Amino acid sequence: MHKRIRPALLAGLALAATAALGLAAADHQQAAKLRPPFGDVRATLHWPRTRTYDLQHVKVELGFDWEKKEIAGVATLTLAPLNDGLKRVSVDAAEMTIESVTLGEQTLRFDYDGQRLDVALDHAYEEGETFHLAVRYRSRPRKGVYFMMPDAAYPAKPRQIWTQGESEDTRYWIPLYDFPNERATSEMIVTVPAEMLAISNGRLLEARDAARGMKTYHWREDVPHVTYLISLIVGRFHRHSDSVGGPPLDYYVPLGTNQATVRRSFEKTPEMVRFFHEWIGIPYPYEKYAQTTVEEGLFGGMENISATTLYADTLHPEAAAPNWSSEGLVAHELAHQWWGNLLTCRGWSHIWLNEAFATFFTNLWFENRYGREAYDYRRYQDAQDYFKEDREEYRRPIVWPVYVNEMDLFDDHTYQKGAVVLDMLRYLLGDAAFQKALRHYGKKFAGQVVETRDLRQSIAEATGQELGWFFDQWLDHAGHPEFVVQAEWDADARQLRLTVEQKQELKELTPIFRLPVEVEFTTSQGAQTFRIEVAHAREHFTFPLPERPRRIRFDPGQRLLKKLEFARSRDELVDLLRSDSNVIGRIWAAEQLARHASDSEALVALREALRQEKFYGVRREIARLLGETRRSEARDALLEALRDADARVREEAAKALGKFVRDMDAARALENTIGKDEKVYVVAAALKSLGQIRGEGAFERLRGALGRDSHREEIRRGALEGFAELGDARALPLALEWSRYGQPPRAREAAIEALGKLGRGQEDVLNHLIGLLNDTYLWARRSATKALGELGDARAIEALQAVADTALERRVQREAEKALEKMQRARTPQRTAEELQVEVETLKQEIRRLRESAAPPLP
Repeated sequence: MHKRIRPALLAGLALAATAALGLAAADHQQAAKLRPPFGDVRATLHWPRTRTYDLQHVKVELGFDWEKKEIAGVATLTLAPLNDGLKRVSVDAAEMTIESVTLGEQTLRFDYDGQRLDVALDHAYEEGETFHLAVRYRSRPRKGVYFMMPDAAYPAKPRQIWTQGESEDTRYWIPLYDFPNERATSEMIVTVPAEMLAISNGRLLEARDAARGMKTYHWREDVPHVTYLISLIVGRFHRHSDSVGGPPLDYYVPLGTNQATVRRSFEKTPEMVRFFHEWIGIPYPYEKYAQTTVEEGLFGGMENISATTLYADTLHPEAAAPNWSSEGLVAHELAHQWWGNLLTCRGWSHIWLNEAFATFFTNLWFENRYGREAYDYRRYQDAQDYFKEDREEYRRPIVWPVYVNEMDLFDDHTYQKGAVVLDMLRYLLGDAAFQKALRHYGKKFAGQVVETRDLRQSIAEATGQELGWFFDQWLDHAGHPEFVVQAEWDADARQLRLTVEQKQELKELTPIFRLPVEVEFTTSQGAQTFRIEVAHAREHFTFPLPERPRRIRFDPGQRLLKKLEFARSRDELVDLLRSDSNVIGRIWAAEQLARHASDSEALVALREALRQEKFYGVRREIARLLGETRRSEARDALLEALRDADARVREEAAKALGKFVRDMDAARALENTIGKDEKVYVVAAALKSLGQIRGEGAFERLRGALGRDSHREEIRRGALEGFAELGDARALPLALEWSRYGQPPRAREAAIEALGKLGRGQEDVLNHLIGLLNDTYLWARRSATKALGELGDARAIEALQAVADTALERRVQREAEKALEKMQRARTPQRTAEELQVEVETLKQEIRRLRESAAPPLP
C-alpha cells in the first residue's frame, strides 16, 4: 500500500516549488497538502532538462518484423555542441538493443543501461562544429510504437503500425534527445509491404518499389519541431484529398469507409484552416496536413506535426450524430499545429500553453461557425469539467512543476480550466487587444519553445497591460472564487448596496482573487451596467439608481470562472430563465430554481423552459436538473423531452429518467425510446436508465439489446451499464461472457466494469478481473483496475499494487492507485474526535517548527 506522506518532506518540496514559481514562502504549507497524485510522496520537482548539444536533424531508416513486433533501424543524428570541448553525447534510448554507434567510418565506444545511451566521441568538438552520429539498433517496443495484428479472436482486425510520442515515448523507437526543450528537422525512410501506405511528417520525397514485394517511403519535415511530434503510421488506408488553396489536406481512413462518413468527420477541415490562419495571423506552417484514423488509438487525437493521428472512433454514422461529432476533435488537433507545434511548451509544467490554447481555439471555431451561444455553452461545459475534477479528485495550480509523472498534468485543470482562463484574458483585455496580443505572441515565438512568462511578456508588449497579478492567481495559484452576494435597497437614498464575499477556503494554494466584475441593474428605465473590482474577502459597493431594480445580474456576461450564491426571488429567477441573454445565465437561473423543487411554480417554469427554450444546451441542462429533483412533475416534463427535436436533449432526458427508481411510467417511456429512437446515444442512455429504474421486464429488455451493433458498441455498453445498475444476479454470466477476449473491445470495457458491481463476493469474478490486469487490450486493463476498486476485495491489493508500481501506461497506473486508495479508505476505521484533536495539535506543532526553522527571506 501507499506509504503515508511525511509532512516535513512534502513541506520542503512544496517550498521549493512555490519558490520556483515566485510565490510567497507562506504558500508552501498549503502546497504540502495538495491531494494525490500531486500530494504524493513520490512527486518531485521537475525542471527543463539541461542540454549539451543542439539536435539539428533526425534521420530514421526503419524496417519491421511484424510477427515478432520488432523494429530494426538506423537513426542518424546531426548534432552541434553548445559549448567547446564536447567529448561525450547522451541520448534517450529505452529498452533497445544497440548494435553499433558510428561517426563516418569510425565505430565509437558507448555505454548503455537500457534507458540512456552514452557515446564517447572520437575527439573533443568545439561549439557549433556539426557531426553525424549513426545508431544502429533493434527494439521490441512496449511503448511508443503499437502493432495492430489480427488473431484467431479478432480475424478482421486490420494490420497497422502507429506511433505515439507524447509525452516522452519517442525514445522507445528512436534513440534521440526526447524532451520538449529542443527542436530539430526530421526524416523518415521506411520499408513496408507494397500493399500498405506509410504516412509520416512533412513532404513525401519518394515512394519506390523495393525487393520481395516491399515499398520504401521517404518523408521529410523541414520545419524544426520537438521530437515527440515525430510520427509514423503503416497500414492499408484509402486517401481522400481536399484543398484550402495552400498545402494539401489528406484524410486516411480504413478501406471500405464510405464517402459520406468521411465528409461527416472531416468536411469542415478546409474552413477551419482558413479561420485559424485569419485569426492567428500566421498561415498554416507545414508542407501538408494529414489526418489518419488508427485502430485502438491511445488518445482521441495526437497532433503530430503535419500528420495528426486520430482514433477510428471519430468516424461515425448518421445515427450517432449530433450526440457524437468529430468537429471538436478535428478543430483541437488542427489548432495544435500552431499552439503546441509551431510554439511548444519548454517543459511539461507549462503544457497548458499547448492544450488550453487548443481547447480555447476549438471554442473560438464553434463561435465562428455556430455563434456566441455555442461558444458560451462550451465554456460552461469546460468549467463544469474542471469543477468536477476539483471537487472529486484534486486541486492544483495550472502551472505546477511538482508531479509523479508528467502525464498527470494532462487533466481538466490544464485543458478546460486553462481554456476558461484564456477566455477571462479575452474579457479583461477586450477582443481586439486580446487578438493583438496572441498574434504578437505567436509571431514572436514561432519556431521556439515557450514558458508562461513569454505569454505574459507578449501581452505587455502588445497592449501595455502588466498582468502579473492575473497570471499569479489563475496560473500559479489554484482554485476559483466562491462568491456570496447580497443586495440591499435603500429607498431613501435611492441606492443599492451590494455586499460581495469570497467564501472559498484558503487552502491548497487558493487565494483571495482580484477580479473586475460587471454588475447590471434593470429598472423601468432600462439596463445600467457598472464595473467594479473585487479584491478582498468581504466588500461593499454602492450604486445610485433611479428605483429599486427588478433584475440584478452579477457578471452578466458570465465571463468569470466562479461559484455564485446570490439569493433571488422566484419571479426574478423565472425572468432570468426566460430572458437572460446569456446561455450560462439562463442555466444558472435553472439551477437556482431546481434547488427549490418543493415549489411547484418553480417546476412549472422549468418545464415551460424545457419546451420553449431555443438553444439545445440550455434544454439539456434543464433536463439534467429536473432529474435531480426526483419530483413527479419533473418526470412528466422529462417524458415530454424524450420527443425533443434534438437528440442531445433526448439523450439527457433519458439519462435523467434513471433517477426515478421503480417508476413504471418512466420505464415504459424508456422502453419505447429503446425500440423507436433512431439515434444510438439516445438508446444507450435509455438502456442504462432502465437498469437504474429497476422495473419489471428490465432484464429481458437489456439482454435483448446485447444483440444490437452500433457506433463504438454504445448500445451494448448501455445495456451492460444497465445490468450493473439493475443488480440482477442473472446478468453476471452475461457480463462475464462479454468481458472475454474476442468480444468487441468497447463492449468488453463496459462488461468488465459491470463486474465490479455484479461480482461482489464471487471468487471467480475476482480471479477473472485479476487475470484481466494482464490483458493485451490496454483499456481492458484499465477497466479491470476500476472494477477491482469497485469490488473492494482485499485479495486484489497485491495485484493492484503491482500495476501501480509497474504499469507503463500512466492512466492505467493511476487507476490502480485510485483503486488502492478507495480500498484503503474503506478499511480505515473512523477516528474519534479526541484522535482528530491530537492530530490537529501535532500538525500545529509541526507548522510552528517549520516556521521557526525556515531561512529568512533574501534582502
